[in-house]
Parts: sequence; structure tokens; C-alpha cells
Amino acid sequence: MEPARGHIHDIGFCVGPDRALTHRPPRPERVPYDYQCTDRFLYLRPDESCDRLGRVEVTEWLVYDNTMRGDIDFTGLMVRITLREQAYRAFESHVGLMPWPALGDHTSWDGEILFRIPSPPFPFPMPRGNSDPWTSGTRVVGELQPITRFDVDDIEIQPLRDAQGRRVSRGEAACDGDPAWEPPLRLRA
Repeated sequence: MEPARGHIHDIGFCVGPDRALTHRPPRPERVPYDYQCTDRFLYLRPDESCDRLGRVEVTEWLVYDNTMRGDIDFTGLMVRITLREQAYRAFESHVGLMPWPALGDHTSWDGEILFRIPSPPFPFPMPRGNSDPWTSGTRVVGELQPITRFDVDDIEIQPLRDAQGRRVSRGEAACDGDPAWEPPLRLRA
């Protein structure tokens, strides 16, 4: 079965009374790649062998150059969420497929989803790699390292759209949600 996959726009933790997104992964002052590259990935897949509702694995991952269509010698991160089969089916049913917008349509939902997964904060490593990541030959990155892995019994999935299927923006206070948003899917073990 093909997993749901996408790119991560922002990642961090909600802590404290203001519930603002904090503890984001560090980034060097300058990265040696451009906006044509993707450095944060999400894979969501079903697996009936999960003992709990699901599992989250965060690992280093190679940055992908969308123009050259290949990995470069610099690390980003991958978040892999594995859900029990019935929870994955509920996710598919709730989120559905992202429609292809008509040319010039800047209001329809663009596929962005907010995942809220309870977890204590954990440290993200500083990205690493070659100062010229397109250089062929010896790789600087070496073996990709795991960051963390944990089981989950509670997850909230929020497509960033309103009841009419229009795109809604995610703000700094995204952890609190917004009354205009479509209601989230809350899955619990």
C-alpha cells in the first residue's frame, strides 16, 4: 500500500499556557541549497501490527533537489507516522483527496494538514552536510541517524480548510486551532 506523503512546512512543540509553537528544529544561519529543495518530509502509513494507536519515528533524511530530482549531501528530517489500519482509514475518510484547483484559484484547500501528537519535547540535531551538497564523490553526511521514536495513543488531524473546502491559514497560535476551521479528527486508543 502506498503511504500518504508530503512535505512539512513547520514542526515544533506546543508548551506552556500560550500554546505557541516552540522548540523548532535548528537551522544553520545559511543553508547551502535553495528553495527548489525539500528538507522536511512526512510519511503516513497503515500497519495493523501497531500495539497502540500508532507510532512516530523521526530520523535524519537527505535533502531532495526537486529540479535535479535527486538527493543532495545535506540532512533534513523525516517524520514517519504509522497508524493502526482502522485509524488510517479514519484519516483517509476525514481528509480525503486534495482536489486539483482550477487555474487561478487561490482559495481552495492546498492539502495542508496540522497534526497534533502528544509528546515530550526532544532535541533535534543541527542539519549537517557538505558546504557544496551537489559535489559528486565522497559524501560528507555518512549514515543517517535516528532522532526519536515513540508510541502514541492520541492524535488530532486537522485539514487546514473551512466547511466550504477553502484554504485557511495556519498562524503562530496554530496549536489552539481556529473556530473557522473544519473540525479536527481526534483519534484515541
